[in-house]
Amino acid sequence: MRFYSKKGPLMSLIIWGIILVGPGSAIYQSISGNGESNAFDLFVPLLAAAFVAWLWFTTFYEIHGETLVVRSGPVKKVIHIKTIRNIRKTRNPLSSPALSMDRIEISYNIGDLVLISPKDKEAFIAELKKINKNIAIDLK
Repeated sequence: MRFYSKKGPLMSLIIWGIILVGPGSAIYQSISGNGESNAFDLFVPLLAAAFVAWLWFTTFYEIHGETLVVRSGPVKKVIHIKTIRNIRKTRNPLSSPALSMDRIEISYNIGDLVLISPKDKEAFIAELKKINKNIAIDLK
């Protein structure tokens, strides 16, 4: 079962700003005729924009059997659901596979955690609880 990341306004502004402004300014500089443009000046912003777009369109969380797969671009984290100890609400701004500041923190194993932002948190947590009834939940 796949759950897509919620896409918050702040993260949308940041990500789409990178996708549009970087290549746009590089194209503008090459067109403006400063005489110094080359393919590399356009390639780097386009490559960065493509990478950020990849993150935007491929951030999701999948439950396969007893595993949770957290996916964001090239990042793939596999968590065994039976090792999840607790889930709590957070607005922690740390870099994570989450496209919104409306996040949940999943603690698993001993000391491991991941911050994610599923669109439908309640359904997502219900699916995890079907597999591991011992997960402590704090969404206050």
